[in-house]
Amino acid sequence: MVQTQSIDVLSRFTESDLDRLFTEDGLTIPFVLHYCAQHLAFHAGQLVLLRKWFEPSFQLYKDHV
Repeated sequence: MVQTQSIDVLSRFTESDLDRLFTEDGLTIPFVLHYCAQHLAFHAGQLVLLRKWFEPSFQLYKDHV
């Protein structure tokens, strides 16, 4: 549900919407989008690490033996 809502909101964003949100000099739209993707990936990695820490049997990928 959150993923669907997020896609819906982001798909309606225009360049002028992003310009309005990020007014600091030097922040281009590609930079902001790349930064957001990196930021989310970092937190996803933290969640995987914590899950492995507290649940040692957790495997992100199943072994294909």
